[in-house]
Amino acid sequence: MQSFIELAKGYQSYHTKRVTVYTHLIGVPLVVLSLMIALGCIKITVPGYINTDLAWILTLGVVVYYTFLNWKLGLVTLPFLLLLLWVAFLFNHDGPHRDTLYAFLITFVVGWSFQLIGHWLEGKRPAFVDNLFQALIAPMFIVAEVMIILGLSYELKCQLHGEE
Repeated sequence: MQSFIELAKGYQSYHTKRVTVYTHLIGVPLVVLSLMIALGCIKITVPGYINTDLAWILTLGVVVYYTFLNWKLGLVTLPFLLLLLWVAFLFNHDGPHRDTLYAFLITFVVGWSFQLIGHWLEGKRPAFVDNLFQALIAPMFIVAEVMIILGLSYELKCQLHGEE
């Protein structure tokens, strides 16, 4: 398994301009939220054992994967994913209905618009076009970039941007 830094450097090669990172700071969470809204409508129930939805199960899997990649960054990413799950739950807790569909469509279209505008300004296609797996790295990469922007991880800054 590749480390987070190896995967992030591959992802970063598609996001070399600051404007692309900034558009992704908005776009990635909105796309993740849209998927959580949609997946939250798929309820999974085993009477007496489990009553959840697909969004929670897949998010748990992603968090486990993130902690294997980089346990510190995985744990920092967890509250952000939980916040997005909670917002998604506000839209889908009663199951799919018109407002759920609108919330999904709006967050999906606006999120991808920000992402595609960033790539248009970058002059490069999105990373997932060459490797669909890169889409899974995006949320953790965005959290790493926020930590770097806020000055919270000099180590990540050195590893990702090569600055000493």
